[in-house]
Order: sequence, then structure tokens, then C-alpha cells
Amino acid sequence: MKLTVEHRGHRYLADVHQAISLAITLDFEGRQPAFYGVEPARARTLEAGTFIGDTSRGGSCNVERVELIPHCHGTHTESVSHLVSGHHQPPRPPAWLAARIVSVQPTSLEDSGNSYPAPGQGHEAVIDQHALSGFLIDTPALIVRTLPNEPGKCERSYEGDNPHPYFTLEAIEWLVNQGVEHLLVDTPSIDRGQDDGSLPAHRRFWSLHEDRRPTQETASERTVTEFVFVPDEVPDGLYLLNLQLPDWCTDAVPSRPVVFPLALAASIKGEGD
Repeated sequence: MKLTVEHRGHRYLADVHQAISLAITLDFEGRQPAFYGVEPARARTLEAGTFIGDTSRGGSCNVERVELIPHCHGTHTESVSHLVSGHHQPPRPPAWLAARIVSVQPTSLEDSGNSYPAPGQGHEAVIDQHALSGFLIDTPALIVRTLPNEPGKCERSYEGDNPHPYFTLEAIEWLVNQGVEHLLVDTPSIDRGQDDGSLPAHRRFWSLHEDRRPTQETASERTVTEFVFVPDEVPDGLYLLNLQLPDWCTDAVPSRPVVFPLALAASIKGEGD
């Protein structure tokens, strides 16, 4: 089965049998990714009265109680509720999105010519505007793979003040101006690991006032997905994205981004000229 996608004056086909998951598998009994040094996510047998949710112990079926922190235990998607007060708005992106995968080589903050508020330091690795502006960004979703692309990202415990590359403010501003509404990255955060709680890149992406109200009409619909992993065999390029999310009323939820390669089918006469 193939889906037809129209994008920028061209018609593309996506084969639904070529799905590629960019989610990190969360193994409750093995090595896990983690952020801020939190305890591992875990799944425990549910015991209630005489019921034991473990067939190896004589239970009728397996039932587990899961404990995790979406922000810290692998692939997750955030809504603007990550920063604003009041009732949590679950992230609700469209079911299908045109997306681009780009591979970016981080540079140092001092060499980038970009900015990030203190405690950002000049020697730290960042994803700057220059690294992104070399790509055609023409889709509402952008998936950023940082280089080098090590499989160890899937089980790394990110600890310390600055354990991963983060986005400069100019890079985020540029992406917003390019129309990126859904940003997916293979780091645990688009901000510095320790930023004194300011989260400037998150604030810039959701275009927040000082009082944490969005300054742009559609800003509250944007999402940030962190802790993805893009395998080496998945090339940069244009894809169809299905960002699979549970409908939880919380600021961040575990997620499973699935992409489908797009093959050019035909140009659409009179469009995109």
C-alpha cells in the first residue's frame, strides 16, 4: 500500500511497508538512556489482593505497573505545557507530516558566532544557525541527527552540566522563521543540560513572552521531540512522518516517531512554480 503526498508542487509516494521507527527502545530489564542521573525506568508486577500479574508465578496473565519520567527515559514529545502554567495540553501534532532529516556537525559556541545565555560557555558544543542554514528546510517537521552518530546514544546516561550539544538561540529563531512547527532531535534536550531553569531555546521555539504566553498564534501547537535515534542507514532527505503519541494530559509523553521515505512520483502542473 502506498500513500500519495503532495509537497511544494510535487507528488510523492510513501510505501507504508517501509516504516522506520526513530524511537529508542526502552528496555526495563536492560540498559536504558537517561538524563539528569535519574533512576532507571522500571516495570513491576502488579499485585492486588490474590491477583499476581505474572504467569511465571502462577498468575493468569502478565500485568505490569510502569514507572518512568518521559523527559528523562528516552524518546518523548513535549507540548508548550512544558513551560506554561495551568491545565496541561497534550501534544497533538497532525497524524501525517512532511519531514526532513538532516545530519549536523556541532561546533563550539565561541566559533559559532551565535548566542546562548549563561551558564553557556564558549567551548561547549552547539547546533548553530550556520549548520542548519546549509539545508533546504521546507517542511513543518525537522529531524536533526547530530554527528558523530554513535549507537551508544540509545543507552547513554547523560549527566553533568553539559552532556550533549544544544541549540543556539539564533538557530531556533531561524527554524521558526523557516516554518518548522515540529522539531525532533537525537539529544535529551534542545537546551543546555544545566541552564539554571531558564530553558531559553524552548522559550524561543514556543515564542513565549516573559509571562510565558505565546506571542504567535500557532506557537502553542508546536512540539519538541527529544531522544530520537536516526540510524546511519537512514539517509538525509524528505520523509513522511507519523508521530505516534498517547493522549495523556501532561506536558510530555513517550513517543514513537515513524518515518516513511518519499519517492517523487510527478510534478503537479501549475503548482510550486
